[in-house]
Amino acid sequence: MSTKPQKIDSIDRVSIGLAAATALAGLVRVFFLRPLSEGLNDTTLKFFAVAGALLLLRKIKSLSFGDYKAEFQAIQEKADEAIEEAKTATSMARNFGASAPADDATAPKSRGLPGILETADLQKWEVLPGTVHDDPWKGQFKESAEARHRRLRAEVSPSLDDGWFRVHIWVESTDAVNHPLSGRARFFLHSTFPNSKTFVPVLDGRAELRLTAWGAFTVGVLCDEAKTKLELDLELDPSFPKLFRNR
Repeated sequence: MSTKPQKIDSIDRVSIGLAAATALAGLVRVFFLRPLSEGLNDTTLKFFAVAGALLLLRKIKSLSFGDYKAEFQAIQEKADEAIEEAKTATSMARNFGASAPADDATAPKSRGLPGILETADLQKWEVLPGTVHDDPWKGQFKESAEARHRRLRAEVSPSLDDGWFRVHIWVESTDAVNHPLSGRARFFLHSTFPNSKTFVPVLDGRAELRLTAWGAFTVGVLCDEAKTKLELDLELDPSFPKLFRNR
């Protein structure tokens, strides 16, 4: 079986050249300085040490930018995926966990937010679902992802669970200095999600939700005390995985 010859690049040539020159300088000190004991002193040994270090540096360089770098990068990517999975699991546990019984007087009416929403206050946060088959919020939030200095965005990536996808959705201000986002936002998700109409507090100028999904759906959001409506159809973004959009 033939082997592929290794390519020696310009950095290799410089490293080898410097190593050879340094080693030659050490040999000159050994054979041309008299007596011999004077040539074999600490300075000469340093020449040889530097030559060896230069050759080692060449090897380290090739490890850093060769197959090992690809392997380390793959490990880093897996670690990043695990972190995203943990963030998603935390968000889902917080926003889609088991609800308290309806007759529990101590149960907050809006999970994840301080205080209790009165019935009259809750009514303004309600939106009736539409008639589009299997996409209840399509067209119910004015079909715009940006309005009144607010913007609804999303990212979708494959989950570590085969066939599932991580979905990161957030609403933010387009002008945080003059029109900061505060308070709470209500996310309207597909009816297959538990607690599909969930309140999320605004933290650091953003209300965000992380979840796992099988396929695309339309997200609706109310913010600014329900005065602002935003809508985002995840099926329409060509940057999202095709399998996710076609389901």
